[in-house]
Formats: sequence, C-alpha cells, structure tokens
Amino acid sequence: MAYANPDDARAYRQRWLQTDAGRESRGRTLGRYHASPLYRDTLGAYRASPQGQAASRRAKLNYRATLGGWYRTVRDRALGHGIDFTLSQEEVEALVAPMICAVTGMPLEWRPEEPRYLLSPSLDRLDGARGYVPGNVQCVALWANFARGSSDLEEFKQVLAQFKGATDGAQ
Repeated sequence: MAYANPDDARAYRQRWLQTDAGRESRGRTLGRYHASPLYRDTLGAYRASPQGQAASRRAKLNYRATLGGWYRTVRDRALGHGIDFTLSQEEVEALVAPMICAVTGMPLEWRPEEPRYLLSPSLDRLDGARGYVPGNVQCVALWANFARGSSDLEEFKQVLAQFKGATDGAQ
C-alpha cells in the first residue's frame, strides 16, 4: 500500500524500526526496509506519476548530456559484453573533440534528448576482434557505425564511394 502523505510513510518506518527486524538493522543499511512493500509501492507510485517520470527524464538527459556520462555508458556496455575497454576518459575526449566523422568527414552533433540520433558520435573499433584499446578506435557517426557493422573498413569506404558516385549521377 502506498502512502500519499510522506508523514504516513515516516510513521510506518518508525513502527518498523520498533520490530525485531528493525532493531537488528540499526547501524547498517536498511535493506529490509527498502525491500518492504511499503517502500516499493511508494517509490513505484512516485515513478509512475507525471512528476516522477519527468524527474527521471531530466536525470537521464543530464547524465547523457555530459561526455563523462556518455563515456561511462559506452565503457559499461562494452565491459558488459566482455569486450576489453582500456581507453581513459581523456583519450575518448580527444577522439570525440573534433566532432567530425573519421570515415565520412561529416560533422557530428550531440543530441542528448535523442540518444540514437544518426549523427551522434560513436566509437568504432577498427579491428572488431580487438577491444576498445588505444590505436583501435575512431570516432564516427552512429549511422556509419551501424552501416559498417563487422565489415572491413576499406571495403566500407569503397561502398561509400560507390554510393556517392551513384547519388552524384542521379542529380
């Protein structure tokens, strides 16, 4: 049951602290309290409310808006997939700083409100068998990273040149 009034939630917590479980948890994290139905319901109700959803969106935008947040997201995703990631944040900043795609030469744009924006910077591994290690990474447009997939870089550049030639002739 969720309490709309925070004072009711505090009163519940005080009553809970008087129980054996509450007394045992003093001086430690209140894991049992945070796992209680009251806490889950109260938090769930807040997160489901328009105010909670707006706060969540703002927090995500603020996090993604920073290069540090983007760096940690990329690093954690790579490590979660078992891919080596030894680049420091400063090395990634140096790769991204020009905001120019290394493959197409197109300017890149940060759009935190659109995390899958096709002109967003993306880290591309030159050799897919190696991880995100110095000398094996370049900054490209997200669409170019998607389009290249696991193909060879030179092969991808040839396809781009053919596509450019085909589109120049169509005009």
